[in-house]
Amino acid sequence: MATAHTFAMALRTGNWGRGGIILPFHKPVVVELAPPDLPEVVVRFVVGLTAVPRCLSAADLTMLQVADPGGRPVLHVDRRTGHALRAGLDHTHDAANWELQLEGKDSLLVFYSRTEDFPSDGLLDDIAARLLG
Repeated sequence: MATAHTFAMALRTGNWGRGGIILPFHKPVVVELAPPDLPEVVVRFVVGLTAVPRCLSAADLTMLQVADPGGRPVLHVDRRTGHALRAGLDHTHDAANWELQLEGKDSLLVFYSRTEDFPSDGLLDDIAARLLG
């Protein structure tokens, strides 16, 4: 079931946790960004990554980036420095293959979209607000 917050993605590369568990490349994942029913959660994994906590809050993330299909950051929040960048989507690209990057202490997850659904401006703003608190 797709919603305005839920996206079909696949793991490009990633490791999670202190031991650096390498996760399977191209694993299908359903990601929910800024779930409406959990205001403290930034990302919820609906389907996919059993080696990663199901819900990640701002406390779990040091950096989050959403890049358009051309690789240009549309949202970049680095909680270590307090730096935040919010740009508009470059509509010259097909919306498929946009990227979501999540960084936590000792962890990095990079996902690519499997559909042309792209987060709305309002959703990107909500993600930034949850991260910057």
